[in-house]
Amino acid sequence: MIKDVGRVINSQPMKMSMSDLKRQIKMDKKNWKHILTTNCYAYALGLDIPERKIKTLAYAPGTIGSSSTNLAVQRYFTLDNLLENIQDDLLYLGIKFLEVDPLEEILPNEWKIALFTAFYSYICYEEYLYDYHFLRQDSSGIWTHKLGFFRRPTNLDNNKDVIKDPKKCSLGNYDYQLTYKLSLK
Repeated sequence: MIKDVGRVINSQPMKMSMSDLKRQIKMDKKNWKHILTTNCYAYALGLDIPERKIKTLAYAPGTIGSSSTNLAVQRYFTLDNLLENIQDDLLYLGIKFLEVDPLEEILPNEWKIALFTAFYSYICYEEYLYDYHFLRQDSSGIWTHKLGFFRRPTNLDNNKDVIKDPKKCSLGNYDYQLTYKLSLK
């Protein structure tokens, strides 16, 4: 049943063209408008567009890029599955990506996102995750994030500390995984 739902989501056409969607990416936006209809992934990608205007479950990694292992319908998944889905979306959007240290300097036309995951269980000696979270570094060097749907972006972690290094911030049961440097092609 879950695979059938994934196929249905992937078979749905995009409501926006790739070029229109790419033009909507804004990293310098001061006020996030669509608080109720975007999540941390949309925020990290700079897409302040209601999910329904793109595609059903567009802000689940892999939906935009029509990944074969769409996470929107998975109860749990591996880190490799998650990374494959993120990379499929980035390739579809024409975003170059490279794994970097979160403190690495970047060019003015680049931005960084950090990936966090929540552990689910070990099954057959493989680690499975049940959730993900993204942070984005702003032009001042501070990291910000949107805590799911219905929340405004913030630069504070769970301890109410300003996030300066994602490797050292506290996000509850979420563990830091990696940082990507992104740029539009």
